[in-house]
Amino acid sequence: MIDVLLQPVLAQATDGGASLMMEKLSYLTPEIALFVTTCLAMIMGLSPSRAVRDALPLVTIVGLVVAGVLAYTGPQMANAPMGDLMRFGKVLIAIVGIPLALLMSGTVDRDYEDAVARGLPFDAIRSNRGEFYAFMLFSLMGLMLCTTADDLIWLFLALELTSLPTYVMVSISTGRARSQEAGIKYFFLGALGAAVFLFGFALMYGATGTTLLFGPEGEHTITTAFATQGLGTLGLLGVILAFIGVCFKIAAVPMHFYPPDVYEGAS
Repeated sequence: MIDVLLQPVLAQATDGGASLMMEKLSYLTPEIALFVTTCLAMIMGLSPSRAVRDALPLVTIVGLVVAGVLAYTGPQMANAPMGDLMRFGKVLIAIVGIPLALLMSGTVDRDYEDAVARGLPFDAIRSNRGEFYAFMLFSLMGLMLCTTADDLIWLFLALELTSLPTYVMVSISTGRARSQEAGIKYFFLGALGAAVFLFGFALMYGATGTTLLFGPEGEHTITTAFATQGLGTLGLLGVILAFIGVCFKIAAVPMHFYPPDVYEGAS
């Protein structure tokens, strides 16, 4: 009897969840294009052919151009709080990624590639070029996901996808021990920043009872809760901690003392 009564409700929830998921996927075509390019870059980095490995910057740039075009021509997010900012942000990220790919073309594995050119047998385990470009694309993918984040959980995962690859990129950017040291320091300090803003997100959820940042009119979201009920002590503390954690992630003043050490160790 209970199953019969709940069946229409469950069917409606399933249909609504499926339609919402398909709507979300329509906004993520640029990220899907970057993911495909990432997989291709990792495979190409393992190739024993020098010509294939040297084509990594070109493949990366093509993937970024495709992602930028998809972002520009793709659908605009419904109920976006800042209009076309999502589309503009994704296109800008793709544009910035192109010169980054060109700048990195001669940095990673420079000494190892010279040794291979002199006759050293190629060893895919020692080659880092494919992984380096893949991690860069993962980081840019996380930035694009940040522009479509309408939920605290989504925003947290997008921020972590943006920052986690950079820890590895710093460590493998050169063969020096100082790069590995910089990567370890960067990892622990980044984890500290992630813990701070995640705790802030938890307090915001506790103050409002939802993780949804914004949504259709009439939906219970964090923005509507703060607008109607005020921040309150718990909500204010959550916003402050989240702001501090994000500032730590992007090295904004005054949480900016660690980047010089990381920069000196990176390529």
